[in-house]
Amino acid sequence: MSGARAALELYASILPMCDPDTNPAMGGANQLAVAAIHNDVGGVLRQLLQDSEALRHYAQALSMYSRCCGQDYIEAATVHNNIGSVYLRMSWYGEAKHHYTRAMVIR
Repeated sequence: MSGARAALELYASILPMCDPDTNPAMGGANQLAVAAIHNDVGGVLRQLLQDSEALRHYAQALSMYSRCCGQDYIEAATVHNNIGSVYLRMSWYGEAKHHYTRAMVIR
């Protein structure tokens, strides 16, 4: 897991630079890249079994994709699938089903 922790440290150093409130260059289309970073951070946190933190980053990614491209943006399907995986591990089957179904509808 040391690779996952190293990745998390790298992402933690990158994300503050990606905040459009403090770095206006990161607004607009760059938000797609920032959303992808949040999805990736969620994946690393999921590997480290930090489910609530993973869900927080996945929610951030979904919010950004929705603002930039609408709720049915194809990358949002991947995030919904990832969220479903976290909820499944947490035994929150209703939430897992909701997100897996949403991912299928988008795709």
